[in-house]
Amino acid sequence: MKAAILSFTANGRKMAGKVRKALSSEDWLVAENVKCKEEADSYEGSLKEWTEEHWKASDVLIYVGAAGIAVRAVASFVVSKKEDPAVLVIDELGKYCIPILSGHIGGANELAEKLSQMLSMEAVITTATDLNQKWAVDIFAKKNRLYIEDMKLAKLVSADILAGKQVLAEIEPECSLIGQIPKELKSIHESDRCHSRALKIHIGICKNDVPAGNGTQVLYLIPKAVVLGIGCKKGTTAEKIEKHVTQVLEDYGIFPEAVKLAASIDLKKEEPGLCTYCEKYGIPFQTFSKEELEQAEGTFTRSEFVKQTTGVDNVCERSAMCAGGEKILVHKTAHDGVTVAVAVEKWRVDFE
Repeated sequence: MKAAILSFTANGRKMAGKVRKALSSEDWLVAENVKCKEEADSYEGSLKEWTEEHWKASDVLIYVGAAGIAVRAVASFVVSKKEDPAVLVIDELGKYCIPILSGHIGGANELAEKLSQMLSMEAVITTATDLNQKWAVDIFAKKNRLYIEDMKLAKLVSADILAGKQVLAEIEPECSLIGQIPKELKSIHESDRCHSRALKIHIGICKNDVPAGNGTQVLYLIPKAVVLGIGCKKGTTAEKIEKHVTQVLEDYGIFPEAVKLAASIDLKKEEPGLCTYCEKYGIPFQTFSKEELEQAEGTFTRSEFVKQTTGVDNVCERSAMCAGGEKILVHKTAHDGVTVAVAVEKWRVDFE
């Protein structure tokens, strides 16, 4: 984790030093600057330039000084809860630690609480779910590394919870649960889905079939639990691979955000099209030898042609299982020189 700290006075610098030491003791990488004429090594750029320099490079920005300074500094860079770093303000005497941006997803609230304990400050938390001690969908998603498909719906879920309503939640059966589902949620099953107009949360890798026009709004929380097994002819372009993978995911209602990694045989380790496709979407790419693929457990779609070419009767399905798949969701599908299989690994969510 990376933090950037900026102070504005001699006292502020002392406080910034304490914060830096506290974070460094927790293995944070910390950049610290002071912007003060009385300090010989004062940061020469503007406040805006310092913020821009660290905005995308840091997980948290900490301003030691007045809250107004921090607000003016970050205002022009704010994009969304999903993208913005955490921003904290600490007064120069170290009395208060105030998260002012990305309190939940960015972790500002959690860090404020931690620093307050380490440095005997008071964390000033203003987010409503925290103040009312309610379950927070964005904190839950961050903790479980779930992708929030629609932030507007996440706000509606929080609003319902703060209004005292119980939000319906559907969790895919492949998911293992840790802890008890909180009182703010009511678990429902697939059989109940079509009879509810108030469905709010679906936790899983697939879109569910909501009847058109019934007014239901679904907030999808998506785990990275999908493994793609991919095979292709030599020289197949990244565009052809992308087209087929996209089509398969769409046909089976699987969210692209659920893809955790892609896998193939080691003969394709440096296949340009495969590598380019994975790089484009930031998907880790693993390969396995034919001996490793032969050890994969399960029932696979056999091909004598593939066996003659690669030494193993199936590449895509076996690769998906070797790369961590627990169950094949989509068996081998072939199009235009590309074969794709989709597996899901074991995944869980923690309500504790």
